Amino acid sequence: MKKINKKQKAFCDNYLTNNFNAYQAAVKAGYTKNYANQATKFLLGNIRIQNYLNERTEKIEKQVDNEVDKVLTNIYLIGSGNPIIRDYKTTDNLTGEVIKNEKVEGSASFKDQIAAAELWLKTQGKFRNENVGIEEAKRRKLEAEAKLAESKLQTDEQQAPQITIYDSWGRE
Repeated sequence: MKKINKKQKAFCDNYLTNNFNAYQAAVKAGYTKNYANQATKFLLGNIRIQNYLNERTEKIEKQVDNEVDKVLTNIYLIGSGNPIIRDYKTTDNLTGEVIKNEKVEGSASFKDQIAAAELWLKTQGKFRNENVGIEEAKRRKLEAEAKLAESKLQTDEQQAPQITIYDSWGRE
């Protein structure tokens, strides 16, 4: 299969680094403004360009997935009370040099374990911060506040003074 040409590659690279703005990417890649205005659909519809864009974004998606997996693993380990390794670095504020680099293995504090367990359960859709009674009370309170505001508005409208304007001959 044919590869994309230099201009198409420039378009792709600009497209990925320019907030996915196809028009600006085409202009930066060297296409004329008139062509760019009409051809962005054709450029993005080109199978070779699509394959190149997919190739480039797949790598990033895999890296992000790996990072998310690491974060979720750490949240689970902390929340379940398993020992974790923490890095403590002491740096010199003036030079920025690391003076001391220490690794400590052990369980997180109880407060951190509870926070991590709560976060883990939220990611699994199994944790609700409030019970049904509290949610119902909040709903009733909001309804009462809305009725009170409506009632006050109606009262204010009824009590609004009537203004009568007279012309120079005493007519309304």
